[in-house]
Amino acid sequence: GHQWGASLSLLRLMSRAAQLVPGASTANAAVSALGSARQWHRATDLLLESMSLANSSHGLVGVSPEAFGPGCAAALLACCESVPSHWRHGIALLAVISFRSLRPDVASFGLISMHCEQNGQAAREIDLIWALAPLR
Repeated sequence: GHQWGASLSLLRLMSRAAQLVPGASTANAAVSALGSARQWHRATDLLLESMSLANSSHGLVGVSPEAFGPGCAAALLACCESVPSHWRHGIALLAVISFRSLRPDVASFGLISMHCEQNGQAAREIDLIWALAPLR
């Protein structure tokens, strides 16, 4: 369970030294592994970095933001399940990825909404419910 550090180093080495851009599937798997290792901050950083690389001139041609959906869900889960919970970072991540044209799945919205409710953030919960409207 502690091999995430070596995996992350290999990903970064591939990206920098060999100028290889990891695909969305590779990035999603790494984000999920970091989330499972309770490395929420690294998971969110890797997700955002991977999405930026995919959109850069050196990125992957034809990769849509939706390809990073599983990584987004994994990063949000990592934020919410960390001890202590960093659900507020999950809300910020929702805003960033929405700005980048990625619509998180309903389960991700539900996860963040539940944490808002548990922490007395009814206004934020209502905002999330309104944000779900275009998903129907």
